[in-house]
Amino acid sequence: MRLVPPAPASSKVHPPSYSGIDAEQDDVIRGIQVQVRSLNWTMEEINQFIASRFDGKRRYQLNHDELVLMLYYLRTLSSE
Repeated sequence: MRLVPPAPASSKVHPPSYSGIDAEQDDVIRGIQVQVRSLNWTMEEINQFIASRFDGKRRYQLNHDELVLMLYYLRTLSSE
């Protein structure tokens, strides 16, 4: 008797994330890191940038949608 249905063969299965984030959010965070490096910003500068655009929040307080928006902001700045 099988209690758990098998996963569809075509579904993508990502290994579990030990930090509690999924693969998409991991990609967004990596993109943010790349953009910050390309802008040569200090930790203080990135913290000020986040606080000024996200109501005083810190990076770890941003939800997924806010992280995507932050990546968009950073990409806009680096293309200028």
